[in-house]
Amino acid sequence: MKLELPELPALSLTGNGRQLRETVFADSLPESLGDGDIRLNLSGVEGDGQVEFVELDPWCNLIVSRCYWKQPGALRYRGEGWIRFNFCLAADATFVFDQHGAYELKGSELRVFHQPNGIDCGHIIRPKARSVCVTLSLHRDQMIRRMREIPELAGTALARIADDDGFFFERLGQRPEALRAVRDLLDNPYGGSLRAHYIRAKSEGLLCAAFDAMLERNVEQRGPLMREADWRRVETAKMHIDHDILAVPSVERLALMVGLNRNKLSYGFRHRFNVTISRYVAGERLELAWRLLEAGQLSVSQIADQVGYAHVSSFSAAFKAHFGLSPGKIAACMRESLQ
Repeated sequence: MKLELPELPALSLTGNGRQLRETVFADSLPESLGDGDIRLNLSGVEGDGQVEFVELDPWCNLIVSRCYWKQPGALRYRGEGWIRFNFCLAADATFVFDQHGAYELKGSELRVFHQPNGIDCGHIIRPKARSVCVTLSLHRDQMIRRMREIPELAGTALARIADDDGFFFERLGQRPEALRAVRDLLDNPYGGSLRAHYIRAKSEGLLCAAFDAMLERNVEQRGPLMREADWRRVETAKMHIDHDILAVPSVERLALMVGLNRNKLSYGFRHRFNVTISRYVAGERLELAWRLLEAGQLSVSQIADQVGYAHVSSFSAAFKAHFGLSPGKIAACMRESLQ
């Protein structure tokens, strides 16, 4: 079924989203967080939350969104040659790209797409929906420069922008390290000049994560035939895992629970979320360990035991490999901050 959008003006996202800020978010309360960093605080009939616009340079910008939309809505973005890397934790919306069709935006995933000049994008917002995401946008000219620096990207969908300025839309999984960077940007602890440096560093990390995901997709071998129902079962399996990350069934048991064989579940999970089941579980348990360390209620050994490690040394090694810091260092920092 073709989605019909109301007649709307196409808004430019250049100039740090000025047109968007001055129209759609005209009733919000703006807050300047530094040069090129504006946060809009929403509180009203349409929705609640915050949307932050950061202009890293005129051809690279970042939008950090943590909103709850109470009412349905629609808007249209002008096609201006931006490549968007949408790292999403929660969403319930639809993008409509003129003759290129509609794309549902639901749940957690990385979406990479190019909106060429002249191809407008309609954005349909559903009521009672959360929008928790970080969107990093690079203009086509800057993306082509990046591709010269990283020649391996010529084998990915990004090659289309250099060849014919073509439209594409890819869905990719998000590894734990990318998810953590998204959370860090959503909860940026810094102010002033440090804030700007932190945002730029995290943005570069996210861009590398997106490039890596696209490269892995490019070299991935053909797997078993997956039907639409199989992909839904893979997503159900992830829901079972996320429901209790400390009591995850075996892959065989999980496959039986969702009605797939082991091979299809393993392949489907890896293809859909860009990470193996075991690596995803290990990463999420380490993320939980970080949050427990931040809470400051348990010792390192207690946390190691709680997240499934028999030996503190194994936990410490895995934690440091994942985050670059030892759990003891995090615990010490938390103790100092409480003094």
